[in-house]
Amino acid sequence: MTTGFIYCQKVQNMFTHTTALDSPDLDALLNAFPEEFVKISPKEQAMAIALYRLLALGESVSHQHLAEVSSTPVAEVHRLLGQWLGVYHDDAENVTGFWGLALGEMPHKLLIDGRELYAWCAWDTLFLPALIGNTVQVISQCTQSGKEIQLIIDPEHIASVYPETTVLSFVMPDENGIREDVINSFCHSVLFFATSELGEQWVAEHPENFLISVENAFELAQMINHRKFPGLMTQYRNGVS
Repeated sequence: MTTGFIYCQKVQNMFTHTTALDSPDLDALLNAFPEEFVKISPKEQAMAIALYRLLALGESVSHQHLAEVSSTPVAEVHRLLGQWLGVYHDDAENVTGFWGLALGEMPHKLLIDGRELYAWCAWDTLFLPALIGNTVQVISQCTQSGKEIQLIIDPEHIASVYPETTVLSFVMPDENGIREDVINSFCHSVLFFATSELGEQWVAEHPENFLISVENAFELAQMINHRKFPGLMTQYRNGVS
């Protein structure tokens, strides 16, 4: 058993659906993420931000276009996209999804300047606006009741949440699971609920999970963004063309 896994298990044991919702230790959560999830080189940071912003325009992204926009040799783009986790391509080898953002339909709809995109999990909807440098309207639903949930998230703030009682379920990331299949191992456990009571019903059947408020989940998202992309979010604030 790896040291990282033991640490994640200790952090997991710190949280119940009550304590995490009321007073989560966000630093402990942040430090439980695998290092490769939160630390990449400056070159990779620039290319990742460019890829997010190109995908946010609503069309698949060719390696050549990404190379041009990110000022990266195309051979290096080929290498990194083949090496990175969480990259999805279509049959033409154009990128259609990248770490939380997708062109294909998924449960969490994102409206960006009238364009429809999708997020892999509820938490993705909170960290993506800062990375794409744009306000996002989120349309999702409560996993337990089916009630529609709507949020408006800008790069630095939560503009609105409906219903106001909305919470998220969360689970500590498993390093091996993320490498093998991040969507099944993590995203399928990070969901929206219209109230904490509805979330508690679901968590009772999924005890490895806990609840976290939208506000705390957003703060954790910003912490992850700033650790993974220090200084670059401001540089790319105006997006790509």
